[in-house]
Amino acid sequence: TRRFLVTPGLTPHAANGTSIGEANMGDPNTLVDFVGWAMATYPADHYALVLWDHGAGWRAPAVDSPITRGVAYDDTSFGDGLDMTDLYGAMNAITGGGAAPLDLLGMDACLMAMIEVDNQLIPFADVRVGSEETEPFFGWPFDSILGDLVADPAMPAETLGIKIVDYYYAWYGYDETQSAVTLGGDYAALN
Repeated sequence: TRRFLVTPGLTPHAANGTSIGEANMGDPNTLVDFVGWAMATYPADHYALVLWDHGAGWRAPAVDSPITRGVAYDDTSFGDGLDMTDLYGAMNAITGGGAAPLDLLGMDACLMAMIEVDNQLIPFADVRVGSEETEPFFGWPFDSILGDLVADPAMPAETLGIKIVDYYYAWYGYDETQSAVTLGGDYAALN
């Protein structure tokens, strides 16, 4: 696992940044540590956090099996993932109990745009973006999303959320699901 600043034209390779050794992405402390490092190393006026990987929302794998709902399953850590309790605890720590919510929390993972998931996130982010259904392997079109954000770094979280949905929908030929909702204040769909 390596940490580094992604810059325009950067070619990713194994020597980028600093190695922190093997990290379990399904451990909530890994998420808290990463966000703390990012905020301390690259302070900003606004923050968006995107979780990428497999997502399971609130789906039970089988009728008679234990319910395992979550996101960010780590294949190199025996499939450990962030269940909703883990995600709640990590977001609680990251935002000081909701006192400093993130501007946007993105779930570039399957099945994470559910009211049950949002209920765990309400105090911790102003906007949530995610898919109600399964997502294609390639996920979000970050080149387009980040291009707009670089062009307008003061873009409100609501606008960024709408752009993510629009770019995603167009990228996949208008045949996939993605939504943005406000979690701060009134719970409402943006797009």
